[in-house]
Amino acid sequence: MSFPAMTKALGHCMKAAQLKPHDKAILHNVAMIQQKSAEIVLGLEPSKRSLQEVEKVIEQAESSTTCVALYGRLRHVC
Repeated sequence: MSFPAMTKALGHCMKAAQLKPHDKAILHNVAMIQQKSAEIVLGLEPSKRSLQEVEKVIEQAESSTTCVALYGRLRHVC
């Protein structure tokens, strides 16, 4: 898997989340894609990644943490 492919997958998943914002499976998928993107970029040698990519995956990882927390709260509500 490549970072551009993960970015494209995240875009599709985010569109699905807009259509069904309370779907726990979609929230889970968003979080997993965000975490995997971070693993891919941070696993590259520094010379093969850009500062912009690193900043983006850090932001996504923070969002992923929020998604996981929201998923946990929804699990108890639904």
